[in-house]
Amino acid sequence: MDKMEEGQLRSTLRQKTKQELQDIWVENKRHEWPEGAFNIIKEELIAKGVKPPAQKNPEESMLKGRDYRKDVGQPFFAVTPKKLIVMAFFTWGFYEIYWFYRNWKFLKEKHDFKVSPLARGIFGPFFCYSLFKIVREYSEQHQLKTGIKEGVLATCYILMIITYKLPSPFDLISSFSFIPLLTVQRSINNLGQRLSPQTRVDSRFNGWNIFGIVIGSLLWVLVILGIMFPETGK
Repeated sequence: MDKMEEGQLRSTLRQKTKQELQDIWVENKRHEWPEGAFNIIKEELIAKGVKPPAQKNPEESMLKGRDYRKDVGQPFFAVTPKKLIVMAFFTWGFYEIYWFYRNWKFLKEKHDFKVSPLARGIFGPFFCYSLFKIVREYSEQHQLKTGIKEGVLATCYILMIITYKLPSPFDLISSFSFIPLLTVQRSINNLGQRLSPQTRVDSRFNGWNIFGIVIGSLLWVLVILGIMFPETGK
């Protein structure tokens, strides 16, 4: 936001009453305002003699009241369940980071979500509930039934990931953390068939995919040998 835009925003906010500014501050819908707007709102509240009250959770506010009905072509990251399973399993979950990244990237580019897709990909478990909820609401707004129960799926996903702390071989349960994602992926693909039937769902394994599978397969061989012959490394 440049100086001129900041000046115009300050002028607009100064015309609002203390109650209106408090309501905006509390609702915390940052996606509806330019970057830096809430710093100005805070300054205006203090200038009017009002202590800024507690705000709603920014994640909850970001998701509330969204309209997903505009035409954006293929929604989300369309990949076949088979490819998702193979890639997630053989890349030891790294493909799941890419999966989350691609879905948040879509929301940022097509629905103006003020998020970092890369950060939300790397820290997928912390934001999986939000993404699952968005896919469910997206589907419902387009009159599509979905089996997504975001609370249950997010809990299962997180629990499966943290099983890596269990003793061997039970830590390998975490390698199947992609299972809760399959319900979400089916809903995404159903959305694609409804909204962009001409778009092909990604089922091909390109060179990088094959490279990841090969490296992951070698790691799996080493892990299995380590389980079968635990004394080998001593």
